[in-house]
Amino acid sequence: MKLNITALSILRGNKDIWTEVMDALGVKKDAMYKYVRENSDELTKAAAFQVLKRRTGLTDSELLEESETAAKV
Repeated sequence: MKLNITALSILRGNKDIWTEVMDALGVKKDAMYKYVRENSDELTKAAAFQVLKRRTGLTDSELLEESETAAKV
């Protein structure tokens, strides 16, 4: 699973959310930059994803890229 462009934009633009996700994942700034740059699956791990949901008020489907399978249904 990957974050969609909206979720990545929110993450890049909000230092407080960025820091909270970084803390939830237990990583340093360099790793967090890499995760966001690569849209790593690490950003959808439970701890990080819960922060994003709670802080943004968005649902799973509003935060995640639409999968190929879901697009075909």
